[in-house]
Amino acid sequence: MADGSASASPPSVSPHQYHRDAIKSSVRNTAANRRREHAIAIGKERREALMRAKRVCRAPLSGSDEAAGEEGDMVVDEEKADLETRTTQAVEELKSALSSQGKGAQNRKTEVLRALRRLLSQSEVPPVDAAIKAGAVPLLVQSLSFGSPDEQLLEAAWCLTNIAAGKPEETKSLLPALPLLIAHLGG
Repeated sequence: MADGSASASPPSVSPHQYHRDAIKSSVRNTAANRRREHAIAIGKERREALMRAKRVCRAPLSGSDEAAGEEGDMVVDEEKADLETRTTQAVEELKSALSSQGKGAQNRKTEVLRALRRLLSQSEVPPVDAAIKAGAVPLLVQSLSFGSPDEQLLEAAWCLTNIAAGKPEETKSLLPALPLLIAHLGG
């Protein structure tokens, strides 16, 4: 009494084949995971290299002899000292801008924050330590206060992220800013 629809029974597969397929499957998954992790690592390296390249804004040094190398080191040291001095001055300007009131005060605050942000992202080794020693973190926290214009909030947060990209000790100095950053992210 066949009704025309024969029920197809699954082909008989031995238990050994199930076991073998499970092992092969896990090996393939391991290889796929390894390839995926390798691809992720390469992507991270490329992004970091791109960020380093974007941050470097100095002219290439000319000459290849040893004297030129020493002279180049002195130029780099002078550039670093100049960058630290300009960063300290920018922090002082930020203090002044935050205490000022009146017409154009918000624009001045935003411009000073933008200048500080550019200084903190200008070289391969940004002057984060100089900014921290000059007292930039409390001023940046003050700039994150509610009611500030969006552009000012963006520049202040950007400055803080540039500082956070430094050494772990420098990153720890940002702890006072975390509650406001979290509040702005949630808001």
